[in-house]
Amino acid sequence: MSTAQIISMQDIRTRLASVADRAEEGTEFIVVRNSRPAFRIVPIQPPALSPAAQATWEALDRYRDKEPALSEQEVVEIVREVRKARRQEKGSFAATP
Repeated sequence: MSTAQIISMQDIRTRLASVADRAEEGTEFIVVRNSRPAFRIVPIQPPALSPAAQATWEALDRYRDKEPALSEQEVVEIVREVRKARRQEKGSFAATP
């Protein structure tokens, strides 16, 4: 991780769009007011996927580039995998349909 960039309140007022762009790219800033650190601007971390959502993406990735289009049975299998992952995430031990 890189060190935070120090930026003044004046810079924030005049270059907010640029600072926001850099923060979205991962740059952290320490904003100083009257030559003292006042607050920090940090990029927002994307929320982690739940296990069920991760299972959904993994199932879809396996079939993404498949030609021809997915068959009805393949779609049913993906749905079963997603439902199974959701049940496991919730702690349910219900049998797979």
